[in-house]
Amino acid sequence: MDNANRRAELRKLWFEQFPDEAKRTGNQVLQFTMWLQANRPDLLPKVKGSVDPYQSVKSDLHGHWADPQ
Repeated sequence: MDNANRRAELRKLWFEQFPDEAKRTGNQVLQFTMWLQANRPDLLPKVKGSVDPYQSVKSDLHGHWADPQ
């Protein structure tokens, strides 16, 4: 799966699991990352070196989550 399709699938699942925009926070990104690791590890980026999956997912979801101010 190429990176664009991977990101599209990841975002589709994100919106399904967190349909309420107000509830899409950094804590939910962490929860979602843990869910991905257990259920869909194929959607986590495949890169060499030590990459934090949470930071990668956070980046992939850029603009689709926010922490309340």
